[in-house]
Amino acid sequence: MIELSPSDFVLSLLAFFMMILGIGALLTGVVRPRTPARPLVLFGVFSLLYGIRVAASLPVVDMIPGLSLERLNAIRFDLTYVLLLPLMLLVEQFVSRGWYDTMHATVSLQLAYSTVGIVADRVRGVPGSLMIIKPYIVLAIGTAALANILWAARRTHDFPRALSVGFVSFLATVGLFNLAEIVHKPISARIETAGYIGLVACLAYAVAGRTLDTEARLTSIEREIQTAQRIQASILPQDLPDVPGLTLRVRYVPMATMAGDFYDFVPIDRERCGILIADASGHGVAASLIASMVKVALDAERSHTGDPSALLSGMNAALVGLLGRGRDYVTASYLVVDLAARQVRYADAGHPPPLLLSATGSVSALDAGGPILGQFAQARYESGVRDVDMCSRILMFTDGVTEATSPRGEHFGIERLAAFMTGHADAGADQCATSLLNEITAWTGGARAHDDVTIVVVDLKGPPSRDVR
Repeated sequence: MIELSPSDFVLSLLAFFMMILGIGALLTGVVRPRTPARPLVLFGVFSLLYGIRVAASLPVVDMIPGLSLERLNAIRFDLTYVLLLPLMLLVEQFVSRGWYDTMHATVSLQLAYSTVGIVADRVRGVPGSLMIIKPYIVLAIGTAALANILWAARRTHDFPRALSVGFVSFLATVGLFNLAEIVHKPISARIETAGYIGLVACLAYAVAGRTLDTEARLTSIEREIQTAQRIQASILPQDLPDVPGLTLRVRYVPMATMAGDFYDFVPIDRERCGILIADASGHGVAASLIASMVKVALDAERSHTGDPSALLSGMNAALVGLLGRGRDYVTASYLVVDLAARQVRYADAGHPPPLLLSATGSVSALDAGGPILGQFAQARYESGVRDVDMCSRILMFTDGVTEATSPRGEHFGIERLAAFMTGHADAGADQCATSLLNEITAWTGGARAHDDVTIVVVDLKGPPSRDVR
């Protein structure tokens, strides 16, 4: 039976604790996607390597069957070479590249030392070839790391104080041990061990604090996004308008949790219905906020719902005041279906024009209008008028349809969309909308969409429906 001295027993417990702490941090960083994985993983690697190094230094390890002293020494020196690399990478996570890139240079120095040391040992066949310069390396990178930590602490009010305490302790112990080696007055290795243990404790506190703070911020952001999602859902139509002789179908597929696409229906009377489709610049939460502004601007122009050019002019005036100072903008297309007159009045604001499929099977664009909304205060919009029969179909869409990209990098395009409409002329509005969405998915090879997709199918035939998908 192997007996351990009291000091070796304590070191064994510390080594075991360091390895467990390191494995726990690694698993947390890998398994939990919400956590800031890189700092946790780097801390886990450092703690695990130091635990293994402490364990490898115990005399009892020399008695492991099948492990030669030469191989054991090689392991010990390899651990010494690489130990500080994850530590320096971890510090870089807190201070970035550091003052005039000195932290990045420190990481590069440690990486070079680790690589050259291990390679030199293998080439020469002698473990510890570069251990003679190890004290200088430790002092150099330790001092550089502490200087960058103190510099970052002065610039950032919430910088973890534990990191500063840990590296001051590190230089006062590990630095002192290595300085003693340089001046050839060695002191007990226990002071180095104590310094590393104190550093690991401070690092654990700093990394845990950053992780918990990030988790709290992510939770807060998620709650805000959920609120924004509910608001965005509330501005979209919950039902389709009941206009006899008009059948409508919608497909709305945001690329992320929030979308910049917007559509709305404006029943004017029993024979006329206005339809708006819009696309805010950008993606995500910012675009969804702009889409909410579009809803407000549309509601403010209810008196002009029968005149597409006047409605877009009024919306542009409202949005210029909100968006004109930045680069944000909105594209939109608005049309009024007049069943009594069998006409469609329309105007476009920099948006892909709706496509009209006539009873004869021809496809044409409803492309009268003007520039984008929200950027040009003096913009003018022209209305177009087109006679339609009661077997016509109008397709309104956002550029997520035509710009859907195949694995070869080819856009779906207007021509392919027009061909689709012709090929599905006999399909009902619901089937047409579903088939187009499936066609786009197939075209992209099932890849994640790069833009929101909104499709509005307007059939001047059949009974009305209240189904929204």
